[in-house]
Amino acid sequence: MRRFFVNPADITEKKAVMYGPEAHHLRSVLRLQPEDTICLFDGTGMLYHAVVTNITKHHVESTIISREQSKELIPRLHIGQGLLTGKKMDFVVQKATELGIRSIHPFLSKHCTVKPHKDAKDSRWNRIAHEACKQCGRALPPDCLSITDFDALIKEQGLYDVKIIFWEQEHIRTLHDLVKTKNVSPELRDVLCLIGPEGGFSQEEITLAEKNGFIPVTLGNRILRAETASLSAMAILQFLLGRLDHGE
Repeated sequence: MRRFFVNPADITEKKAVMYGPEAHHLRSVLRLQPEDTICLFDGTGMLYHAVVTNITKHHVESTIISREQSKELIPRLHIGQGLLTGKKMDFVVQKATELGIRSIHPFLSKHCTVKPHKDAKDSRWNRIAHEACKQCGRALPPDCLSITDFDALIKEQGLYDVKIIFWEQEHIRTLHDLVKTKNVSPELRDVLCLIGPEGGFSQEEITLAEKNGFIPVTLGNRILRAETASLSAMAILQFLLGRLDHGE
């Protein structure tokens, strides 16, 4: 069933109205017709099954048949990603959405080789997240936060039960070790993991992170590309925390 995003403000008890790119995609690209059945999500975790009733040049109307609230999986996974070059950040946002990450925190650190442009990248990343939700069937997109700096991110206190920082020079502690020692368990509510940019983290950044409660962890003996490390960390954490059950 085709899936579309609809603004919560454009949904009533019985009707949903789509405008802009979503309406254009339904009308001109997919060429759906009245009486076709579609699935809608509004970005809050609510899913709607609906039937197209009216298609105009400017909007698409549909009648809601049923609705359901998606189940949010606990613990919630959050990722802090050092700003990457080119379209690598787009890739990380897309895959984080597919893998059920709850929020994405892009940050600038010492070895970042790219600086943020004047345009609002977080707006584009939110659009990428919404598109990924349509592809993977997720009802609740991750929060794509604005770019911050490393120091500000690691000093956020009281928001996360466990805070992990992946570092290529950590050779002992693994994610599996954290689970075995019960530092990480399925009973936790929120877990944050930080992954550096192409240049990795400096020793000073690791030291500062440890002072703020972060646990350095290795992803193995190989030096991974930053985007590969992100994808690997997210998938491994999802498995170790038991997040492969059905949910959002």
